[in-house]
Amino acid sequence: MTNLRDLNINSLAICAISMASAMDFRAPPIEDVVSFLSNLVLSPQEVGGKDIAVSLELGLITEIEARDLVMAHVATWLSKINKILEPSCDFYSSKILELDFEIALFGRALRS
Repeated sequence: MTNLRDLNINSLAICAISMASAMDFRAPPIEDVVSFLSNLVLSPQEVGGKDIAVSLELGLITEIEARDLVMAHVATWLSKINKILEPSCDFYSSKILELDFEIALFGRALRS
């Protein structure tokens, strides 16, 4: 069982800023990124979160699915705040970016 409640949100925020760069988008202030990610990963749906941490703890999603959910929501959020249509992940995603998110979320690389 994986616990995301102890994750280093600042490391995850750096990943989101790296994603913005890969997408050729303006990165938002770090405080906004931290707030968005804290809400996304840790908050329940009733308050606008996605229950990712709880879903992972209960075994409803895998670690890879959790990583993909976080990355997809970050990409959509970055597109929205930059007022630019979200590009295909084929344009900006890479194995290195995925690995960075895995290490920030889980402290290790995931096995595919």
